[in-house]
Amino acid sequence: MAEPNDSTKSLAGFARAAGLCGMAAVGYLFVAALMTLAAPVGLGETGGVLYAGLAQCLALLLPGILAAKAGGLSLGSLGLRPGPKGAVRAWLPLFLGAAMAANLLAAGLRQLAGRSPEVTVLPAGGAALAAACLVSCLLPALLEEWMFRGVMEGLLAPYGDGATIVGQAVLFALLHSEPGQCLTALVCGLVLGLLARRAGSIRPGAALHLVNNLLAFASQWMNQYGAEDVALLLELVLAVGGPAWGLWALWHRRKRRPAWERPLRPGLAPWKLAVCPAYVVAAAALLARLVLS
Repeated sequence: MAEPNDSTKSLAGFARAAGLCGMAAVGYLFVAALMTLAAPVGLGETGGVLYAGLAQCLALLLPGILAAKAGGLSLGSLGLRPGPKGAVRAWLPLFLGAAMAANLLAAGLRQLAGRSPEVTVLPAGGAALAAACLVSCLLPALLEEWMFRGVMEGLLAPYGDGATIVGQAVLFALLHSEPGQCLTALVCGLVLGLLARRAGSIRPGAALHLVNNLLAFASQWMNQYGAEDVALLLELVLAVGGPAWGLWALWHRRKRRPAWERPLRPGLAPWKLAVCPAYVVAAAALLARLVLS
């Protein structure tokens, strides 16, 4: 019987790592559903928001820890070290520009399809609003970066940066519950995944993720409770200024790339994800959930 060659071993390891990523994504939905079923009554507005934050934490941490342990990852391999100085400033225009451009495209597609975006009513103020900001802005910025750009990229990293970036970004996008959000999440996941590979750390991406969440939160709150003119002005600045700023930054980087950025490592092509059975099953399940919802 012939011994498997290195490429066969590499593909088998990649399929296992990609499968662990897929199972972690499905595990997120499973834990979130259990926490929803177990939600106590009578928590009040602030308590309800904080419980949702607890559910989000457990839904990201538990599957992420299990996937990391099964894949033999240590905390030191998850990109938790401080990022290079200036990484946030250097990538902020690119990230926000890409995110706002994706938002514009998603809004146009919704308009063509005759769909309205999903809108969550925010508390008007007080402790409930502070809790909503914590749960909607800070926790996702920290925990989603840890799970997707930390654990998932850590699992896939030995097989090349292309498949690593795409593999986590697809799952990140499919976990969002609305097609427009999926598009924006896919673009953001690709940019944040690329930044994590370039910087060797998830901390700059977490900072950018937080900035994006805060801008979205502020815009939504002003639309619901603030002056309509101020909300419209903020949306206009983000919609037009964001992509323009991003294009300027992209053109500027052609002449000067930060010295700290790591070169991307070659490896398996992203399309190889399509021959990883567990990953494909997980992605198909997430896609089916999206379509049915």
